[in-house]
Amino acid sequence: MSKIVAAWRYYWFAPGSLVDLGVARAIVATIFLELDPRTRYLHAALLPPRLWTPLPVVAALGLSQPSLRLLEWMGPATTALLLAVALGIWTRLAIVVLLPLILVQEAWINCAGKITHGTVPLVWALLFLSLSPCDRRFTVSAAWRRMRGGGDPLPATSSHARWPTLLLFAEVAAFYCGAGIAKVRTSGLAWADGWTLQYLLLNADTPAGRWIAESRPLCALLSSLVLAFELSAPLGMFGRLRPFVLAGGAAFHLGTTLLLHISFWPVAALYLVFVPWTSLATRARQFT
Repeated sequence: MSKIVAAWRYYWFAPGSLVDLGVARAIVATIFLELDPRTRYLHAALLPPRLWTPLPVVAALGLSQPSLRLLEWMGPATTALLLAVALGIWTRLAIVVLLPLILVQEAWINCAGKITHGTVPLVWALLFLSLSPCDRRFTVSAAWRRMRGGGDPLPATSSHARWPTLLLFAEVAAFYCGAGIAKVRTSGLAWADGWTLQYLLLNADTPAGRWIAESRPLCALLSSLVLAFELSAPLGMFGRLRPFVLAGGAAFHLGTTLLLHISFWPVAALYLVFVPWTSLATRARQFT
């Protein structure tokens, strides 16, 4: 039992690169910036009151529908904090103030009767990073200290640098697996018989989609591959299988974007968090 516990602890808390964690922080903040908080959340205030359907957590906290003036103030404030987090300026303070702002605005935007699934992993990513030492490296503040020659050299690794990205991968894998389980619970394996994808392709009416829709066996094959990918995504928690799961996810998102005009680009962009940037930089230096 002690060996199992030790292996479990090592899996989550083996020394990891603080630079990679800092890059992950910058990536997550940049994705939020691309979503543009100045305009993204405004329709929560413009929603007709009769359509306002508060989430249970929103109702429990007693939060009412926000006013347009409030969101017009919160948007620029959120953007400024995201810039500070991305650049690593007063990182810890910025991310602590930013997290509740993002959470409440994301909650409001989901009170229109539909959950915006594409940003759920992104919100979790911000939460995990807020609990990690993501402010140690790859920051403007750290670069400024090095330029001034002040302070002790910053460590390159930490036992708390791996778990945020590992936990984020677990959340993303659960995101896909949950979608696959929902398909099986609703339609069984018949979901992969090709008819569903054929209908979606014809409805999207893209040139490549029309060509694929002409062959139901091909639609069945692609549907089966999607279902297999979603249900097997948690296998990526085993490090050697992770690149295959990420490659499958990249193909999945590329296909839904090009063929169905369905884009979960914030989820796909999160794949950059799992790139071993430090190792790649070391290898690149070896060839120069």
